[in-house]
Amino acid sequence: MADLADASIDTPARTRSLTGDLAVAAAATAAALVTWLLWTQAGGVELAAQSGGGNQTIGAAAVVVSAAFISLLGLGLLRLLETRSRNGLRIWTWVAAGVLLFSLAGPLGATTTSAGIGLVSLHVVVGVALTLGARVRR
Repeated sequence: MADLADASIDTPARTRSLTGDLAVAAAATAAALVTWLLWTQAGGVELAAQSGGGNQTIGAAAVVVSAAFISLLGLGLLRLLETRSRNGLRIWTWVAAGVLLFSLAGPLGATTTSAGIGLVSLHVVVGVALTLGARVRR
């Protein structure tokens, strides 16, 4: 009987944490989409990068899918680290900063300077929203 009571007390905290992680991922994804809209629709910049033998335009769907995927992957890693180490959040923050820095190599293939700056801003917006959001929710 005591086990059932302990489980019911523990479940809402885990649910809140999962809900919080999903909210952080959604916020990072929304921030990426707003940034993309500002660059492409308001600023008139074509966000494109060299890919293979040609150029690839970065569309809204690619931004949303990429931001959501990396956010969920990152938050999943955070949950894993938190179960394995008392310093899980600190370790994750350093890993997230490293991943963000590494990801900035991608925009080096941008077709124009303005596209490169726009793509860098997308990476930074997602990285900052994800990192700060995850830290605040804990």
